[in-house]
Amino acid sequence: MNLEVEIKARCLDPKAVKTRLKKLSAKYVSQVHQVDTYYQISDKYFLNGQPKLRIREEKNKQQIFLEYHVPIDDFKAKEYETVLGDAKIGQFILEKLGCPRGLVVDKIREKYRLGKINIDLDLVKGLGSFIEIEIMNSKSDKTLKTIYNLLEKLGVSKNEDVSGQSYLNLLWQKKNK
Repeated sequence: MNLEVEIKARCLDPKAVKTRLKKLSAKYVSQVHQVDTYYQISDKYFLNGQPKLRIREEKNKQQIFLEYHVPIDDFKAKEYETVLGDAKIGQFILEKLGCPRGLVVDKIREKYRLGKINIDLDLVKGLGSFIEIEIMNSKSDKTLKTIYNLLEKLGVSKNEDVSGQSYLNLLWQKKNK
């Protein structure tokens, strides 16, 4: 189990953010195509603040994970994750356990690292560009301040903050407009 502290914001100019990351000496880690298939563990699985169960397929890395996220608040969540050998078997088991398949989030993620900070630039199908900045397993009260300071250095406005909303929730809102 990991504790993540994360800020998510719309990223109106990913190219400018990449330039600023380079100036800050952030290390480019990789690019990955992630497809997250969510499973309904309640009738309100798509709402903010609800636990999320998903199978994440990292297409270009041929990795598959079963993940369970329990939100603590808008910025923190407990993450439970294990490797799966076969997505189809995982899907079959979840559906047989009564967890019907929900929405799918398809994104291209560019990963960066700046010290202990993970920075992801996401292009989410149907939603657009986002930035996620997270620090894992931090017990410091200054973690959020550190993340917001970096967001400012990267030129991303606090007005674009969508923390507490998952891509699942944002897609659900868009689908039901």
